[in-house]
Amino acid sequence: MLLHDKVHQVVAPDGWALLERTKLRADSVLARLGDAAFATGIAALTRAVQEGEVAAPVLENLDLLVFGNLKKSKQLLVGG
Repeated sequence: MLLHDKVHQVVAPDGWALLERTKLRADSVLARLGDAAFATGIAALTRAVQEGEVAAPVLENLDLLVFGNLKKSKQLLVGG
């Protein structure tokens, strides 16, 4: 591995946009939830958004991993 870094990705511009997107249940993790669990989660998210508890923009933390040949990468960087 050549690089491991943490990056932030914008998921939604604000809590309301996140709520609308989440209601679509398009995420594969959400699709696996039972209807009752999904409804409970939507209710909790709705309350959090209404009470201003969701930061804007909504971010998720990702691991950025870069794999490759270290020797060849060094040669490219130094022009050799």
